[in-house]
Amino acid sequence: MEHAINELIWRNLQIAFYLVLGSLVFSYILASSVINPIKKLTEGAEEIGRGNLDYRIDIRTKDEIGHLAMAFNKMAENLRESRAKLEEYSKTLEKRVDERTKELNKKIRELKDAKAATLNLLEDMDKASRELRESYQKLAEADKLKDEFMNIAAHELKTPLVPIMGYLGMLRDGSLGELTQEEKDSLEIIFRNVNRLKKLIDDILDISKLESGAMKFDMKDVQMAEIIKNSVEDMRSYAEGKGLTIKAEIQPNLPPIQGDKNRLMQVLTDLIDNAIKFTEKGSIVIKARREKDNILVKVKDTGIGISKENINKLFTKFYQVDSSLSRRYGGTGLGLAICKKIVEAHGGKIWVDSELGKGSTFQFTLPVKKQTPKI
Repeated sequence: MEHAINELIWRNLQIAFYLVLGSLVFSYILASSVINPIKKLTEGAEEIGRGNLDYRIDIRTKDEIGHLAMAFNKMAENLRESRAKLEEYSKTLEKRVDERTKELNKKIRELKDAKAATLNLLEDMDKASRELRESYQKLAEADKLKDEFMNIAAHELKTPLVPIMGYLGMLRDGSLGELTQEEKDSLEIIFRNVNRLKKLIDDILDISKLESGAMKFDMKDVQMAEIIKNSVEDMRSYAEGKGLTIKAEIQPNLPPIQGDKNRLMQVLTDLIDNAIKFTEKGSIVIKARREKDNILVKVKDTGIGISKENINKLFTKFYQVDSSLSRRYGGTGLGLAICKKIVEAHGGKIWVDSELGKGSTFQFTLPVKKQTPKI
């Protein structure tokens, strides 16, 4: 009985031993296949977390833990490559920023230089502008003094002309005694030159008054057809004396204009006089017609004409196309400037169309008088 009990106890001890031994073996296997890999995973995660992207987890099992270790290693590799690319991009970006900064600094220096140059230019321009204004003011003052001098001189010259022309008239009509033919011829030469001097003085006085605004116009209702006919008749003997034909072509029933009859006749007479003066053969035609709210007057000749480069200067006072022509035909260079001022004072415009060697056509417009509506 006792032997059987001992045998049973021994067997239980053996079983317990084998159970403990099995537990130890199982624990070892469990530690090797689960706990150690998890520990490696934990260590690897900590290393990667600290930035050591070159660290790799050495687990080569084909279970879930092995797959997880491979995923960790792949993630670490991707992170390492991304960090390398980021570092390269950062270096490139830093280089580009440095280059752009240098370029920007260069541009800033250039802008500063340009700003300084612009300020210097503006200062020079301001100085030049002040000098120009001062020069213009001095020129205007000189021009005013010149006009005043011319006006005074013209008045002083005109004063003795009156008795001179009076005595010349008395000599011509024989009031102071009979003259020989030679004396009469000399007297005609004196008359022509005195009249030329009178015309010069009158022109100087007229241009001075026109430019200063001192000229008074006697504005009334006038018929342009009558002014043209009278001017043509006054100049007919002069034209025919040179072998030229002169005629007027006037549109019937031209409306009246508001103007100074004597001044408009002065304009037309000067234009016809120039046409005759510069025409050796052919004709002078004066035309007038209505164009909308204006009357258009043309003085057309077949004379020497004017070159294109001289047309724009033609209405400038004292301007003459050619000094040799001035000596040949005479003139002061004031007539056309006076015509322009008178026409513009009437609200019109004056211009010329010409071709060298083929004649000229001087044209001017005058506004038609506006009719007051009947109530």
